[in-house]
Amino acid sequence: MSALKILKFFISYKFALCLLFILAAGAGVATFLESIYDTQTAKILVYEARWYECVMGAATLSLLGIIIKTKMWRRFGSFVLHAAFIVIFIGAALTRYLGAEGVLHVRAGESESEMVSVRPYLQIRTQDALFEHPLSLSQIGDNDFSFTQSINSKNFTVKFSSYKPAPKGEQGTLAVKAGFEGGSEQEAELRGGAGWLGEPKILSFDGEEIMLSWGSKLIELPFAVKLLKFKL
Repeated sequence: MSALKILKFFISYKFALCLLFILAAGAGVATFLESIYDTQTAKILVYEARWYECVMGAATLSLLGIIIKTKMWRRFGSFVLHAAFIVIFIGAALTRYLGAEGVLHVRAGESESEMVSVRPYLQIRTQDALFEHPLSLSQIGDNDFSFTQSINSKNFTVKFSSYKPAPKGEQGTLAVKAGFEGGSEQEAELRGGAGWLGEPKILSFDGEEIMLSWGSKLIELPFAVKLLKFKL
């Protein structure tokens, strides 16, 4: 198949509709995964998966090509409909890569300027520094990971050992192995997860204390929200 034929197929309605169907089917599968397992599993396998992002990007480019090919701006109604999909996809990408999602807890009559991140992190804290690595774990599939961080000119590595998910509303348990390069490893169980401020675990390596935790973090907002009145 020549490059011209591939391009024509790429900016065809048949291809665009196929991509939109895949996006809809993926969202449907994610809904079932979220119901059966949890939100993090749905995000890892679908919403934040590389294949889903590629399909969304291809759909955006395909619709843009169709608009240019057919000079759709001459038909206002069709142009607005197709452009709306592109705007939605661009907005989703901006939210995905530039936005921060969290939960804000505030009581009536009080103000709050901190939110709890929806995304969990593996935090490595020393006396002088804090290192954070985004870490979402799925109830199905491979969760294997290894993070290496330079601490006082020495490589410190945290590796996945096992993960025990918990029922909704409870903390999960992540078991890791940690240690400096060339030294002995220690095992630690970290309780936490998405929506939880992880319980810290302190490990000592030749007198140097390293604190590990896994869970959401507090994010300082550039504004405050005051709850004036609440009625259930």
